[in-house]
Amino acid sequence: TCGADAGVPNVREVQRPSEVAALENRYRDALARADAHGARQETEEFIHTLGRSSAVVNCDLQFLKDFVTRPNLLYGNYHRGIQAGIRKAAEGEWDRDRSIVDATMFASYADKITMAALSMTDTGLTSYGPYSMKLRDVAVAKRASLLEENSYSFVQHHKLSIGIPIPAGYRSTWAERAKLAVAKMADFIEVGMNEVNFQNLLLVDTGNRATDSFIEVHIFGTFDREAIDTVSGPKLQKRSRDTAIWGVVKEKLTALKRSYHEL
Repeated sequence: TCGADAGVPNVREVQRPSEVAALENRYRDALARADAHGARQETEEFIHTLGRSSAVVNCDLQFLKDFVTRPNLLYGNYHRGIQAGIRKAAEGEWDRDRSIVDATMFASYADKITMAALSMTDTGLTSYGPYSMKLRDVAVAKRASLLEENSYSFVQHHKLSIGIPIPAGYRSTWAERAKLAVAKMADFIEVGMNEVNFQNLLLVDTGNRATDSFIEVHIFGTFDREAIDTVSGPKLQKRSRDTAIWGVVKEKLTALKRSYHEL
């Protein structure tokens, strides 16, 4: 009635008291297990490092070039691309399954969710493209929620369907992402681990979407090139069309005062 901003729906969902309490319980249980196997110090270091984690989106080089050189271009998810008529739907079963999973997780606003991976470095999941765009915190902090794993896998693992609610405690706000990560990974944190080990736990990039392992970031709405913090991509060995395109990307990122890394 008053028209006040109530916040985005995915964040409101994970702020429900039942969700917050369930995540807190899982987090505290995880810390107790870390104490039990002598890795509490490493777990605390893991939590500290997670404070620097970011949302990362991967893409191919041609899209990256268009995205950074066209100020009015917005990043669109799978559903919006199909609705706008700028991409084809995936092959039958994948398209159907993707639509079912997204409807299960996000209901009527599924077409407004942009997905990213949580990472402690500048790189994300190469199965979605060899070039990583690390997003600025200001672009995601107020409108992002997180899920313990890939939403497709999550729906399968928890056998979600009509009448079965999403189990509480497996999602978080951006500010509470460390609790979610600890709840998921505390049993795998060992004595002597460092930041490199922590990243390898947080994000397992196999180059295959079926075997990647990561925490999924759900961003409500879209974003433009101003959301980019850093771009990372492979170092091209031969002079080619791709070398020229990558050169254009680097030139534009420099003009935008954004950093880039060649891996």
